Amino acid sequence: MRPSHLRPALLAAMLLALARHTLAEADTQLWSEIKLTAKWGDRFDLFAASGLRLGEDISHHDRTNYQVGFNFRTTPQLTLTPSYQYIVTDPADDVRSFEHRLGLVTAVRVPFEQYEATFSTGLEYRLRHEQADGWRVRPRLKLKRTFGPDAWGVAAYAADELFYDTRADEWTRNRLFVGIEKKMRRNWVLDLYYCRQHDLRTRDAELNIIGISMRLSLDDSASDSRMEAQGN
Repeated sequence: MRPSHLRPALLAAMLLALARHTLAEADTQLWSEIKLTAKWGDRFDLFAASGLRLGEDISHHDRTNYQVGFNFRTTPQLTLTPSYQYIVTDPADDVRSFEHRLGLVTAVRVPFEQYEATFSTGLEYRLRHEQADGWRVRPRLKLKRTFGPDAWGVAAYAADELFYDTRADEWTRNRLFVGIEKKMRRNWVLDLYYCRQHDLRTRDAELNIIGISMRLSLDDSASDSRMEAQGN
């Protein structure tokens, strides 16, 4: 196997090792997502995504979600993404609950040589079954760096995302991410990551998350930034 193919596997192994050695009191979950993107004109991309989450140490079906929306690139650096999500929590149980989520993400990208910084702010309105509806704000900062020749298609990143609940009038959650992205084909990107989620009200760790996301584009000339997954 060539060294360029070994590097993504080694980075993935490091992420899994990090997840295994985190504190044991937090639940471990597996999050998976697949996202399809189609170009519509020079500035618009339509997308559809589906996600699955397994909790209770990856033994229980916690959540299924479906999302549709579009990206509007006002400039090469600024993107607006309105979307709609339908979310089912505990879909295999009799006590399942539902949520309709309307969202708008504003993202600013600042590339510099091998580096790229993206600051985004998500605003979402949550219509929840048998729970109070409300607004939530999600600011996020992501730093990414490419490695090796362009032919490798490998990048590593770190990100931090905060959650502000307007109904509770407080910051409620924080997520820290580290991950790698590998361009498998011209229009196919694989994203492997580890996330640590904390409850800011109790300062306790809530979740250890191992995530995998596949982003597919129906346009062969799609760029990685257009295929970026929006928060869910």
